[in-house]
Amino acid sequence: MNNQSFSAYSSSLFQRHIEATILLPKLLAYATLVWFSAFLIVLLCCIN
Repeated sequence: MNNQSFSAYSSSLFQRHIEATILLPKLLAYATLVWFSAFLIVLLCCIN
């Protein structure tokens, strides 16, 4: 493994890490939103 391929590999790994860092909170917020809306629907059904 020469130096250039290693730097390309590490930069792609870094890019993927950045994508995951950006994507994860979005995914978490989306899941929380979905869970919360489902909870509200169930709560409204129980009240009515």
